[in-house]
Amino acid sequence: MGNEGPSNLTIVRGTGYKVSSETNGQAFVMVLTDKGGWQINPFAGAATATALPEEAVKQGQGRLDPFGPLFDYAAKGSKVELAGKEPGAYKLKVTNAVSGETLVYIDSATYYMTKLIINSQFMGQSMDVISTFSDFKKGDMDIVFPYTIVLSYGGQFEVTNKVNKIEINKTIDPAVFAMPKS
Repeated sequence: MGNEGPSNLTIVRGTGYKVSSETNGQAFVMVLTDKGGWQINPFAGAATATALPEEAVKQGQGRLDPFGPLFDYAAKGSKVELAGKEPGAYKLKVTNAVSGETLVYIDSATYYMTKLIINSQFMGQSMDVISTFSDFKKGDMDIVFPYTIVLSYGGQFEVTNKVNKIEINKTIDPAVFAMPKS
């Protein structure tokens, strides 16, 4: 829709995920934890914090791991199989009892993860959410991160995230994940 807005993302691996953004003077917040989740979404008529449905929390649990579905996959109870090869990429199918099936595309030259496809429920509809990763740069501790992430929601709309800064191993107060009292 041509709108821009600053966003912040905080992840404590296995514990909490919080994204907050502002667009056209409206603040959006979504939090997932290992125990539940909540959001403030004025675009859907919820200007105060409301609990996320159990299904949304279940689908979002993968966000608690910033390393993605392949890192330590066996310990997460996942199974990985080669689902084919496309021009310039290996296509892997990751199956997990909690988050279901995810298609992961790995660049055959760099071995960077370039795309994820997850079937999700979004606003009551089943759709493929496609995350495409590009503009890879080395960050803290020589870890390579994508600095551009494009999210496509069933082809209905797209969100492009341009990353300005990534900080690793910063101290995070767990209170940032707590649902505010109305």
